[in-house]
Amino acid sequence: MRMHKYSKNLVKLINRHSSLLIYILCLSISLIVLYQGRQNKLFPLPSEDMDQFTALKEAVRIYHKHYIHKNYMLSPGYTVFLALLVLISNGKLIFIRILQVSVASLIPVLIYKLSRHFRFDFKSSQLAALLYCFYGPAILISISLLRASVLALCFISLIFFLVLGFKKKNIYYFILAGLFAALTVLGRENFIPIICMPLCLLAFKYFRTSKNIKKFALIYIISAIVFLLPCLLYNYFNYGSFAIIPGNLNNVVSCYHGEGLESLKDKDYFQKFMVNIPRQFIKFISSYEIPNSLSFYAHQEIIPILKFMLITFNAILIVACIGLFLNLKNKGIILTALLICSYVATMLYFEMFYRFRIPVVPLLFVLLAGTIQKFNLLTQNKKILIILIAISFFFITYTNPQKLIMKNEKIGVATVLIKNKCLYKAENYMNKNLNNSNSKLWLKLSTEYYQQKDYTSAARTLEVYKKLLNNNIKSKK
Repeated sequence: MRMHKYSKNLVKLINRHSSLLIYILCLSISLIVLYQGRQNKLFPLPSEDMDQFTALKEAVRIYHKHYIHKNYMLSPGYTVFLALLVLISNGKLIFIRILQVSVASLIPVLIYKLSRHFRFDFKSSQLAALLYCFYGPAILISISLLRASVLALCFISLIFFLVLGFKKKNIYYFILAGLFAALTVLGRENFIPIICMPLCLLAFKYFRTSKNIKKFALIYIISAIVFLLPCLLYNYFNYGSFAIIPGNLNNVVSCYHGEGLESLKDKDYFQKFMVNIPRQFIKFISSYEIPNSLSFYAHQEIIPILKFMLITFNAILIVACIGLFLNLKNKGIILTALLICSYVATMLYFEMFYRFRIPVVPLLFVLLAGTIQKFNLLTQNKKILIILIAISFFFITYTNPQKLIMKNEKIGVATVLIKNKCLYKAENYMNKNLNNSNSKLWLKLSTEYYQQKDYTSAARTLEVYKKLLNNNIKSKK
């Protein structure tokens, strides 16, 4: 009896302080990833050809009281956020990363809180938030100087305050929802149609549950416009363009549909746009995390804790879709699903790098909480059917990452392992991935073994180098 009483009190204590415990867990995991990465000489200052460096450079300019440059094409919202981190950290890169991680660690807390507002039980809400903490790409992206994690936080905050506003019938929450709507747009312009989507639900009587609903909707949209106005007016008076980023639309078109496609006026634009949609949708639902400037799989090879983070995007997606199907009567779930679909629709234009999927990941975990709660209430036959559907979808959309990882990415991993004196690990990795190529890397490994006075290993890897060198000479002949 006494043990039962203690366990009951412990559960109550955990439930009472769930938000704090979830935040500490996510922050701890993120800091461990950062620490292990730094120990392995990762997360340096970005190179000058990367967007991360450009954003950081512009943030430093703002810190030194300069205005955003006219030809600057990156997110003004995230750049100002970076400038704030530069101010707080006094420009020290490691502290900038720690501060961003500290902000991004609020995401699982909001997953938990939003799930509770959707009337999911403590266990389901807590488990969904905890699972997010072990989704490797989300943790990794929060450490990098990319906007995806901050954008994800703003996106889930927008829905959180909208839901709170509808529940509490409080104008204050709709103003906050308008603020986060504006921040998402300042983070990425494709959110302009997305933030209007909640208003579409008002066309259905099912969602008009309050006499003041139109008033609340008006306050929300006016708040969003008011918070966007300073940026719009600044660009209008300084550059003659009433836009978030002057000239960015044509810039995006030329970046993502190059090969001679310079602007929206080109005759091939619509054709290329339509052809791209199904291809990008398949990439969106896939397990494979397509890298851009930050490879998840390369970091997973080097950072020990990331190897235990095996949750894949397609697994999250199918369980979330099941959660939507099982909770169709839940208005909050329908709102969340609508905004997820709206986001995906606006992003199918782009190459589906994994960082572009990050903003919807927290919302998918909220839907996942609904699956966890409702699954136990199903009959045995329905459980079996759902499991079979989930497994089928998983294997259909699963891609072995080793088959798609680029050769230069593999060379980069091997080079870092050799630099870090993880020579046996580097040799095993090279045998598995680079056995028939890059003779110079094998020579470098052999030299490192020799310097470590491991002459047997030095001789063994030198033989591989000689073999590859001879093969290269023969192929040239």
